[in-house]
Amino acid sequence: MNPTNIVHAGLVFAVYLFIMVLLYFTLSVPIDAIMDGLSDAPLGDASDEMARHSPNFNWAIKAAFACGIATPLTWFVFWVFSEEPYVGIRRR
Repeated sequence: MNPTNIVHAGLVFAVYLFIMVLLYFTLSVPIDAIMDGLSDAPLGDASDEMARHSPNFNWAIKAAFACGIATPLTWFVFWVFSEEPYVGIRRR
């Protein structure tokens, strides 16, 4: 099978996207539970710091999942449109 075939690349991308979405929905609940447990833990003097940084940690985890999906999507779109035909004027 030719690796530059758009059907093959689209199929590989669709399988990857399915796996990433499944991974996100599988892991997001346990990760949220861990983060909630960390933010609700009795940390003493550090509880103010955890309350301040906990939303940033949650955002970073969600952003990592989003980048895991967006990076191959961007590569696929750029790969599809990179092989546009030349439409310039040629000298005979």
